[in-house]
Amino acid sequence: MPRGERHDLNLLVMPDGQPGDDFLCRIANALHDEFDIDHTTIRVETGEHPCVLSGHAAH
Repeated sequence: MPRGERHDLNLLVMPDGQPGDDFLCRIANALHDEFDIDHTTIRVETGEHPCVLSGHAAH
């Protein structure tokens, strides 16, 4: 599969909050190793408020 630009949104709600830098580093490494993704932006949400990107948030 040729390398190119791809944008996806996946949501993992973590009610207990930010799980720590080690967890985020492990995710980034797994995405690189499994899918050759060199840059990731990971945003942790607690589920307290709907994500504005989901289309379910009040405007």
